[in-house]
Amino acid sequence: MTGNVTVKNHPFVKKFSDGGFFYVYDVNTNQIIEVEKPVYDIIDEYDDDNHHRLDDKYREAYNQIEKVWKDHGLFSGFRPQKVTLGVKGTDGVKALHKKGFRQLVIEISKKCNLNCRYCFTSGKYSNPGTSGMHMSSENCKKAIDFFCERAVTSEQPFITLYGGEPLIRFDLIKEAVEYVKKKYGRKKYSFNLTTNGTLFNKENLDFFIRNDFYLMVSLDGPEIINDRYRLYKNGKGTFKRIMRNLEFIKRYNSDYYSNRVSISSVISPPYDHIDDILDFFSTDDTLKEIKGKIRSSVVETRGISFIEDFALEDSLKDFPNVFDTFNERLKKSIICGDLDFLTIEKKKVYMTLYNLARRPLKRLYEYVHPLGACHIGLRRLFVDTDGNFYICERVHNNYRIGCIDKGFDYERIVYYYRKFEDVLDDCRNCWAISHCERCWATIGDIEEFSGKVKEEFCSVNKKIIEKAFKLYTQLLSEDPDCLKVFKDVVIG
Repeated sequence: MTGNVTVKNHPFVKKFSDGGFFYVYDVNTNQIIEVEKPVYDIIDEYDDDNHHRLDDKYREAYNQIEKVWKDHGLFSGFRPQKVTLGVKGTDGVKALHKKGFRQLVIEISKKCNLNCRYCFTSGKYSNPGTSGMHMSSENCKKAIDFFCERAVTSEQPFITLYGGEPLIRFDLIKEAVEYVKKKYGRKKYSFNLTTNGTLFNKENLDFFIRNDFYLMVSLDGPEIINDRYRLYKNGKGTFKRIMRNLEFIKRYNSDYYSNRVSISSVISPPYDHIDDILDFFSTDDTLKEIKGKIRSSVVETRGISFIEDFALEDSLKDFPNVFDTFNERLKKSIICGDLDFLTIEKKKVYMTLYNLARRPLKRLYEYVHPLGACHIGLRRLFVDTDGNFYICERVHNNYRIGCIDKGFDYERIVYYYRKFEDVLDDCRNCWAISHCERCWATIGDIEEFSGKVKEEFCSVNKKIIEKAFKLYTQLLSEDPDCLKVFKDVVIG
């Protein structure tokens, strides 16, 4: 943190106005300060050399900035030297891996009984270079061995079965669980399953309950929304089947349903039904017990022609309106002190608000850890049907980091760390550095993450974060105590 408060030129700030009020976010101290208009006008141009050029109306503002800088260390021009995950060479990676692995994600099949129009694993988008549509029993056991032998220091490691649609290979799911329990039964492992929710029956449900599986079921909203894109291969919608199956689980074992079932929703254009989606997830009787466990993601647009196929290019421009709707509901829920009302609003704006409400008022260090970025292979390891290793299931065919027969490719991993730092280098000078998530999956192909791709990524994220800042100041203005609602909230 050397020199953090001694640099005065060019303050590291973000200014924004809302409802006739003027604010400055001081990046170095993580504080948001309400200021008068003259201070707001000159703060980002303030330096030692320009005061003699100021009009009289700004001299007092200059003096105020000078005073708070001297007295409180605000408005420093300090910038971090580097955005980094702090890993040095192959020895550094190996040392991290000795801490113990946390989650294994096994792609047991690329096949699916659906043909969701936006999905990478649909027949249209499947990578023709991938040979294995199903994982072999041998590869599955090798993946489990590789993980379990390195998860000995993890408190409660997770094993996730993934697809395609994993329930197509229920035989392999059973075999994998039995193998883990027989060979590694001395340690408690938790099992997860990500499924489209159409293939549940009494046999597999009994198995999941008996083995305490966590189930993540895909559902995009009410029927008119879900059945736009989540379809069977014959073109029929999946909504009714999914809801019947959720109701079946709920009736069959209500405790298991309440504690172990969650929902994953994909937000896709056009966005004109976002209120209908939110109302559905908030009020549907079948989902009532699990509405606090409904997560959302935004449809992937890279590497597929989904947007072009359905002529959705213009509708992408309406995406910011989604967050305006989220903000309205967030504001209402926070003012009322009832976060249980929220479902998929618990995403970017919510998380930024959560972090603002609980943020430490401390200065930036010279080296900053990128928010949302995990250490490769440590937090999560994805193994595809052929036994190839990837950082996680969300990176598709990017970031191959080894295979079950040869282990980790440490030189490749170190290369990714260095490349990651290179593409994020200019984040050192970005006001959103403490609030913008830059994980491997959101960046996508790191070799292409530059120029226009990065510009679009940064533009969207900064707009969302600024919306959260404005909502934060609005909430504090209306009720200074309302953000205490986050005091006991735990983000998993």
